[in-house]
Amino acid sequence: MLGALAAVTRVLPVAAQSVVMIGGPMAGSVFFTRDDPGLWASEIDRHLPEIKTEAAPGSTTSVSIRTPHPMDGFKHYILKHKLLDARFRLLSQKTFNPERDQPFSRHVLPAGYRGPVYAVSICNLHDTWIEGVMIEGDGLSPAR
Repeated sequence: MLGALAAVTRVLPVAAQSVVMIGGPMAGSVFFTRDDPGLWASEIDRHLPEIKTEAAPGSTTSVSIRTPHPMDGFKHYILKHKLLDARFRLLSQKTFNPERDQPFSRHVLPAGYRGPVYAVSICNLHDTWIEGVMIEGDGLSPAR
């Protein structure tokens, strides 16, 4: 039985490359990115979401989002993570309680999903931050 379970939960690598371009006239003013941090240039390291991917059972991909941001109660915190698809449609989201949660979330993509995904991290003081990665075939490339 254990051998069968191990086969089902075996993790296979999925390629993720952060070649996704997030720009346009709203970057750096309405939302912020590594390349367009706007007035929050000194806040990139604590607010830009970090994305990691790995294969999950059933031809799906697990996406983990982490924002390296301290949670200072309701004074300064990450409110929410969102995961968006190639057309910026909501795939999944997680809202955080700043008194007990850390800004980490795990999401599962639809089976066979290929293309860009975007992680959104929302800070109560420093606005909305977006990072993207490309989900491709087998093999894992680290997100930037």
